[in-house]
Amino acid sequence: MTASPIRFVACPFCGGEDKLRLADNADPSSMTHWVTCDKKGCECDGPWRKSPEAAVEAWNTRTGVRTHG
Repeated sequence: MTASPIRFVACPFCGGEDKLRLADNADPSSMTHWVTCDKKGCECDGPWRKSPEAAVEAWNTRTGVRTHG
């Protein structure tokens, strides 16, 4: 069985779809994951979650998404 590709809802701030990626903390003791928009001038992040699936779910439902731009 092949894993389904990750599907992101467009960024709530810039509307971008092509600059979204799943990020993670390199520290294995905290293992946090989040979705981030890398579009220049936007750079918003979804909330940190314990699993990649939970991070994508939070992003796609707009739970705690914030901007740095």
